[in-house]
Amino acid sequence: MNVSEQEQDIVIVGGGICGLATALALRRKGIKSMVLERSETLRAAGVGIIMQPNGWRALDRLGVAAKLRQTCTEIPSGVFISVAEGKCRESELPLGKGELRCLKRMELMKALTEELPVESVYLGCRAVSIVLDPLTSNPLLQLHDGTLIKAKIVIGCDGVNSIISKFVGVNSPKLFSRCATRGFTYYEDLSDAKKDPTYITKASLEAIKGFPEEIVELVKNTEPKALYLTELRYRAPWDLVRAKFRKGTVVVAGDAMHAMCPFIS
Repeated sequence: MNVSEQEQDIVIVGGGICGLATALALRRKGIKSMVLERSETLRAAGVGIIMQPNGWRALDRLGVAAKLRQTCTEIPSGVFISVAEGKCRESELPLGKGELRCLKRMELMKALTEELPVESVYLGCRAVSIVLDPLTSNPLLQLHDGTLIKAKIVIGCDGVNSIISKFVGVNSPKLFSRCATRGFTYYEDLSDAKKDPTYITKASLEAIKGFPEEIVELVKNTEPKALYLTELRYRAPWDLVRAKFRKGTVVVAGDAMHAMCPFIS
């Protein structure tokens, strides 16, 4: 972004799934917006995402569901696997009714991006601060390169470490006592079913020493580049009940609003 100062109606901070979906939802209503993504390329945090029936209804409304159904994997049944004392226990996992499919996060982001005007998504634009203009009460966003954006509305979709959520007064998410390794692995028979990929594989195998062999094989058979090791952060439900998610015309959404662990619903 070469200009030092500009005016925009709606600015979305964060070009992840939430930010892109928000921009597309506005576009479907004929409303323009600007998406600011800090990375130089679009990237997804994590690997896959299990899309529940309500998620598919939202994707249908956004106009991208049909395309995603061509490459995603339908989930007809589920198994809950727990490990205790070196033994693996399995039980049926109720899935409920409706459409349940697994898709790759990057495929979802690509589908959302392809429906947006090229000029609406700005990469390599990191928001470093936000204040309210003392004269107009409109938000003023400053980027890392000194650019100042005068916006009428700012929507913070900038994840668990959101500067927008801090501005509106949402408490920082708490660090959970566990980490999570996520990845894709492939089996011909489904019934058998930090940034350095080598380190993540090694750390994951170290963490599951003593686990049943079928669990160890899940990690061994996963492509190193498809493994992600992440710290888990969350906001407690009682914090969300008491929190305010808006300050003037600045609001938050997605993980910037309700960060949670993958097993909390």
